[in-house]
Parts: sequence; C-alpha cells; structure tokens
Amino acid sequence: MDKAREIYTTMTNDEESRKAIIDEFIKQVGLSKAAANTYYQMIKGQQ
Repeated sequence: MDKAREIYTTMTNDEESRKAIIDEFIKQVGLSKAAANTYYQMIKGQQ
C-alpha cells in the first residue's frame, strides 16, 4: 500500500490519468486490475 500511495502521489502531481496510475500499480506493485482499481479508490479517498 505504501508503494502504491507513493506512485499515486507522484503521478497525480504530474497530472497523470487514472488509467496511467492504475497501469503503474499493476506494473510496479504487482496488483491485479481489480486490486489496482480498489487501491486507487482507497488512496484517493484518503487524500
């Protein structure tokens, strides 16, 4: 979760799209597509 949060923060600061962020979660954190979507929503809700 910490790595995903770091990716989210960096990429939202760079104004990347939701899809691009989710793709990075899948690539760098090793999440499935469903889990990456869930992480995105959880992290976004915490911001």
